[in-house]
Amino acid sequence: MELQDFAVFFEMKILKRFLLPVVACCFAADALAVTESLVKVAGYEVTGTEFNYYYRKATAAAGRLSARDYLPHFVNFKLKVADARAQGWDTLPDYRMLCATLQGELMKSMLLDTARVEKWAREVYDRSCRRLSRPGWVKLEELSVPLKQEAGHAQVEAALRMLEGCYKAAAGGKALAQCMPAASKMACVTKAAGWMPLSALTDEFVAALERVGKGQCTPPFASPLGVHLVRVVDRVPVRSYEETRPYILSVLEQRQDCISAVLDKDAFEAWSKRQPDFVSELQWKMKEVQEGVLAARWDALHAVQVSEPTEEELERFFKAHKERYRWDLPHFRGGVIWCKSKKAASKIKKLLKKRDVSQWKAVLDVMQKEDGIYECRFESGVFQIGRHAAVDKLVFKCGELPVDKELPYVFVLGKKLKKGPELYTDVREEVTADVRNEQENFYLKELRQKYEVEYSAEILNSVNFAGYNEY
Repeated sequence: MELQDFAVFFEMKILKRFLLPVVACCFAADALAVTESLVKVAGYEVTGTEFNYYYRKATAAAGRLSARDYLPHFVNFKLKVADARAQGWDTLPDYRMLCATLQGELMKSMLLDTARVEKWAREVYDRSCRRLSRPGWVKLEELSVPLKQEAGHAQVEAALRMLEGCYKAAAGGKALAQCMPAASKMACVTKAAGWMPLSALTDEFVAALERVGKGQCTPPFASPLGVHLVRVVDRVPVRSYEETRPYILSVLEQRQDCISAVLDKDAFEAWSKRQPDFVSELQWKMKEVQEGVLAARWDALHAVQVSEPTEEELERFFKAHKERYRWDLPHFRGGVIWCKSKKAASKIKKLLKKRDVSQWKAVLDVMQKEDGIYECRFESGVFQIGRHAAVDKLVFKCGELPVDKELPYVFVLGKKLKKGPELYTDVREEVTADVRNEQENFYLKELRQKYEVEYSAEILNSVNFAGYNEY
């Protein structure tokens, strides 16, 4: 989900208002789906539309990946989902509750304007800081004897005497909850350590806290709320925005006006009018949540042992399947280096030319301490044409060279790769993913024997397929 870090701030009534009508309209939108089957897993037909949705997401995350290469990953995913459904996991209340929560998060990611949400939360934080009459926060552990305000002097004194014994035990390092007397006619209440703004505390609390440091306990004291023994776990001048952000966002639960203020107007209009493109995208996203939860649960319960491949395994696999990794566009392997002058570039080039890119940083760190002429910054890796402005200009002779006023001279050091990757390290992520998939296939043999997988040769070309693998 795009907004995993957001607190869940829609109550169920809000989820019902926004979510359920969308789900209903999504799964009624049969006209949006391609009816022809691309692959059938355990009797479940996957259309070209559905495959393309997952495939587009995979290529966006992993970069170069052909439909043919993605198919084994996709089938493995569907086999796990089929097995989970066969065992009835999709009918469990916990599963349905988790899906509802995650789909609520999904709705927020699609209907809320994240920039507006952030602006609103920041403004609330700034206003709160300005409003505080006593700036600062304290994290307190508390042991209290609640008393009514009309409690007599004798009751207060008895409570103070009882907590005096607790104070001596707490001074020795015991947690306050362990300091309560075993038998007492007075009810004691403990509160675990939690943050509070000083502005929210009574004058008696503030006065007592001023006399003790971090980690220390106050002597027993009375307030209109009762008699208290408090340990200061921590204190900060002002809690950071990052710490308070989840609490601020939770305010949106009760504030319909705030929800309206942070909506993505265009997305909300598309949802309100049930625009086909929006509904279709939402349909697949909702389904992805449901199936993703089932597949993740399957992985957790079966503990598929997919280990990190060694460098030797990666190299061996790359050499055996080199044609799989050929590129459609030219690439450049090496580094882009920004420095102060042509003279500096000459020295840096001479220093780095015969060294592996992995050694550049260590060598430059040493030389920059000895001579300022080696001051520079660099980016290294494998760059595809069209992805890096400096590489495009200096290697592929197209585009414009960006200007850096502090380090105005830029040059490249490396090799143009016209036909495809030469080393497995040029495509490490893709090779690693493929080796892991091979390992996973080994552990999924039982599922492949249990559930049938059928492919439709007629429609494979519609998803830019160049053949397919039958396991």
